[in-house]
Amino acid sequence: HILCRNRREFPFDKHNKTIYNYSTKILFGLESFISMDTFAEQLIYKYPSSKDNATKFLIYAVAIILALVTIMLTIPTWFGGFGLVLAGGIAWLGYYLGTKQYIEYEYIITNGEIDIDKIVAKSKRTRLLTVKVSTFTAYGELTQDIKDDDSLTLVLASENTGIDDWYADFENESYGKTRLIFTPNEKFRECIKPYLRNGIKLKKD
Repeated sequence: HILCRNRREFPFDKHNKTIYNYSTKILFGLESFISMDTFAEQLIYKYPSSKDNATKFLIYAVAIILALVTIMLTIPTWFGGFGLVLAGGIAWLGYYLGTKQYIEYEYIITNGEIDIDKIVAKSKRTRLLTVKVSTFTAYGELTQDIKDDDSLTLVLASENTGIDDWYADFENESYGKTRLIFTPNEKFRECIKPYLRNGIKLKKD
């Protein structure tokens, strides 16, 4: 099996922010055998779409305009000090809402079970799903040959570039029939392979 590296080593790939770990346990009994534990992490950044950039620009623009209007209306009055505080609060709120457009996804695979987390503004983490690779009914590189299926719930957790995206179809307790779109790198895919059920054909790997 091609597995991940030793858990005691944590090499870091600056290009795609990936940490690879691999551990092997050797158990001794009447018959000695080797049990392989696989573990890998991958952190990716979701590149903003044109709509995302437009939303962020609009948020910042509205916040700046409201802050300036607040200052202009309150400075000549007895409420000038309060106006400055209020304008500062508006500016901070605009910045806070703008940072929510910064999205990352973290993939973790442990012995064939994948966890997908969404991280907003490097602070708020939400678990999107947990799935066992053995439940995949289809898996491969996402190409134009892969047809859209309206019966599937789409879970998007990719870089949003349309490059090196992969898909996995499976049944999920929360979403029903599900299609995951993600961007696993080569090391992560190597940890997926051993747990694929027989008959699953890879489009490209």
